[in-house]
Amino acid sequence: MPKSKSVIQAEALALKSNLDAMELLARRFFDGLGVEQCYLMSYVWSSIATDHGVKHLGSLSHFCFKKMNHTQQSSAQQHIDTIKGTLVANVT
Repeated sequence: MPKSKSVIQAEALALKSNLDAMELLARRFFDGLGVEQCYLMSYVWSSIATDHGVKHLGSLSHFCFKKMNHTQQSSAQQHIDTIKGTLVANVT
């Protein structure tokens, strides 16, 4: 399933540190709305949003981590670091 226009727009906003967009992405990836369902990407976006103060997504992040297989769990931090590096680049 290709990403919907709203998911693509949310990704662009999330990379500009928009917390609402980060939450939207976490929930969209969790539910598979407008994008293929993916616990890994839901975990990534909910973790980043939680780190930026959206504390109520902590339970979603924890749930998604438990649903991922070992390989996904191992690669999750790399995804988070890559996105956080992009966020820092957008801030400076």
